[in-house]
Amino acid sequence: MALLELNNVHTYYGHIHALKGISVTVEQGEIVTLIGSNGAGKSTTLRTISGLLTPRHGQVMLAGKRIDRVPPHDIVHMGISHSPEGRRIFPNLSVMENLELGAYIHSAYSPEFEDDLDRVLTMFPRLRERIRQKGGTLSGGEQQMLAIGRALMSRPRVLLLDEPSMGLAPVIVEQIFEIIQDINRQGTTILLVEQNALMSLSIAHRGYVLQSGEIVLEDSARNLQENETVQKAYLGVD
Repeated sequence: MALLELNNVHTYYGHIHALKGISVTVEQGEIVTLIGSNGAGKSTTLRTISGLLTPRHGQVMLAGKRIDRVPPHDIVHMGISHSPEGRRIFPNLSVMENLELGAYIHSAYSPEFEDDLDRVLTMFPRLRERIRQKGGTLSGGEQQMLAIGRALMSRPRVLLLDEPSMGLAPVIVEQIFEIIQDINRQGTTILLVEQNALMSLSIAHRGYVLQSGEIVLEDSARNLQENETVQKAYLGVD
């Protein structure tokens, strides 16, 4: 049994059929990536998993339990955290306050909170240096670190990452991807949506290619990197 499963999921925005019967599995300990062009349905998939969107048909399962009718805050309690596209930190709150909001499922300053805070600040030492600084004054890379750190404060079993490299300089992108690998090595399963398909496939175990709301390819990350169609469409290989 996979840790996370989507079975024949159909999601709509009003009358727009955004996901057209996709099925995805993510095993415990994996990094699985979703790649595809803008509008393919990648972010919609993550929003469906985290409960921000409710599928009209199909099922989303976490460790064998159906979660597609569960409110988003309860999905966090069950073990899924979502670091959204565009970071969506609270710009007028401090780094510490953003992290505290990510830990709302714990009692305030409980041992769990202290352990998770220490883990996040050890992983992201720049956040420790800026702990009292307002989130909106951070650089783009620091804001991305804060968004990921906030998601980690709920101690997720599955971390959903949506476009973590968006708008960042190449050297910062490399740092972010190294951190993603560290998070995975520490035991967190990751479902990664990323426009930079070359980077995402370089760290993932498996991948799915989405096109117009449908999965058109699934394979190991290595095989997808070597697939001629993927190379031409997403990896910039002529």
